[in-house]
Amino acid sequence: MNKRGFTLVELLAVISILALLLVITVPAVMNSRNNAIKGISKEEENSIKEAGKLVGIDLDDYTSEIYNCKEGSWIESNCTLADGNWIEAKITIDELKKYNYFDDTQNHCSGVITVTKVESGYKVTLNNIKCN
Repeated sequence: MNKRGFTLVELLAVISILALLLVITVPAVMNSRNNAIKGISKEEENSIKEAGKLVGIDLDDYTSEIYNCKEGSWIESNCTLADGNWIEAKITIDELKKYNYFDDTQNHCSGVITVTKVESGYKVTLNNIKCN
């Protein structure tokens, strides 16, 4: 007997295997794509957050030139005050670099962070951070 083509069972088996591979690979590919679009690695994100926490420490340190968003300091216009004390500060990545809180000579990041004073320390939020 001369057999031509595939049986229905063989075709269904191949289609099932292809569907299973798609179910496994598509989410991984989309996640990688989203991370690439986000444009910032976990290491860069952690470095920027640490830099923001250092700014928060300086805002609380009376020996610092930016203590409590002191009048005339580079951060004064970006601070939110309550009862004369800072509660939030918005800082650009360029300012972090300029004042030596952050160094990214290879990745050239840009954007803004928000440092908020919270009970347990400082919360750093990244706003539209992009790195090359």
